[in-house]
Amino acid sequence: MSLSRQKAEEALEEQTIRDPLTKLYNRRYFDFRIQEKSREPFEKRPFLQ
Repeated sequence: MSLSRQKAEEALEEQTIRDPLTKLYNRRYFDFRIQEKSREPFEKRPFLQ
């Protein structure tokens, strides 16, 4: 994969998970991270992260 294509894909991924105006993460990303964290064993989860 070429470097320019890789950068374009990274930029596209960033656009899908952040609000363009505030640069905050959007609800879709939040839901994804919650699902991801819920699959981890309880002992390995950091307290507030």
